[in-house]
Amino acid sequence: AIRDAERAIELNVDSPRGHRSRGHAHFLLGHWKEALKDFYNAQQCDYDEDTKIWITKTKDKIEAAEERRKARKKQRVGKTDPIQKETLEEEEKEEEEEGEEHISGLKEFDEDMAQAEIPEAAVEEEEEEKEEKEEEKEEEEEEKEEEKDLPVREPGKVEPMEEEEVVVEEEKEEEDDYQDPDIVPPETDPPQDMGDPNIEVSEDAQSLSMEKRSDGVRALREGRLYESLDILTEAVRANATSAPIFAARAEAFVLVKKPMSAIRDAERAIELNVDSPRGHRSRGHAHFLLGHWKEALKDFYNAQQCDYDEDTKIWITKTKDKIEAAEARKRK
Repeated sequence: AIRDAERAIELNVDSPRGHRSRGHAHFLLGHWKEALKDFYNAQQCDYDEDTKIWITKTKDKIEAAEERRKARKKQRVGKTDPIQKETLEEEEKEEEEEGEEHISGLKEFDEDMAQAEIPEAAVEEEEEEKEEKEEEKEEEEEEKEEEKDLPVREPGKVEPMEEEEVVVEEEKEEEDDYQDPDIVPPETDPPQDMGDPNIEVSEDAQSLSMEKRSDGVRALREGRLYESLDILTEAVRANATSAPIFAARAEAFVLVKKPMSAIRDAERAIELNVDSPRGHRSRGHAHFLLGHWKEALKDFYNAQQCDYDEDTKIWITKTKDKIEAAEARKRK
C-alpha cells in the first residue's frame, strides 16, 4: 500500500487518496506520527469527514504511546543509580524534543476533532472495494469509450469553456418547449468576495483560514448552508490562495442553487490546483444545474481522473442519460 501510495503522490503531489492510503498503511504498521502527517496532508488536498475522524483516532494512539513511555521512564529511573538516572533523563529529553519536532505545525487543525467517533476500519473498506472491483471494471471500460468522444484535459492546463457554451446555447434554443425539472435559472447576484490573492498570507492568516474552512465544511455537512457560505467567505478573506477553500465554497453554492457563483469559485480552485477533484466536481454540478450536460460530463470525468469517487460515477451516468434524452428529443 505504501509503495502504491508513494507512486501516486509522485505522479500527483496533491492526491488526497494517495496521502490518505499511505496514512492508513502507516496506521496498520503502528507508525502513528507518520500516519498523522499523511492524514493532515490529505485534508489539505481535499477535506474529508472520515479522515478527520482518523486524525482523532491517531492522536489518541500517540497520546497512549506517550503515556506508556512515561510510565516506563519512571520504572527505569527508580531502579538506577544517580549516574544512570541522569543519562536516562537526557535520553528521554532528546526523545521528547524529536517527537515534538516531528509533529510541529500539525496543531493548526480544530481541537474539537477529539470529539469525533471512530469509523470502520480501512481494511473493511478495501474488502468492499474488492467485491465491487469486477463490476466497476466493466463499467469503467464503457466510460472510457464515451470519453474518447470528449476533449480531455491536459495535465497542468485549465481548459476554456467558451466554445462549448455556444454549442449548448444552440441546443437550448432547439429545446425551448421542454422544461427539465433539474435545471435552475442562473442567479443574478453580484459576484461573491474572492479575496485578494496578491496579499502575502502570514502564518496567523493561514491558521485562521484553516480553522474557518474546517468550521465552514462542518456547517455544510450539518445543513447550515448559508452559515457555511459566510464562514468560508471569512476563510477566503484570510487566504485567497487556497484551492480547498474555494472548492468547499463552490460546493456550498451548488447546494443553495447558485450555479454561477459555484462556477466562479470552482474555476478559481482549479486555477490554484488543476488537479483539485472537488473543484472539477463542483463545477460539474453547477453546469448540471444550468443544463450544460456536456460541460458537466467533462468536469465529472476530470474529477474522476484526479480522485476516483463512487458518487461522481453515479452523476456521470445521470448526466449521460440527460445527453441521450436531449439527443432523442432533437431526433423527433
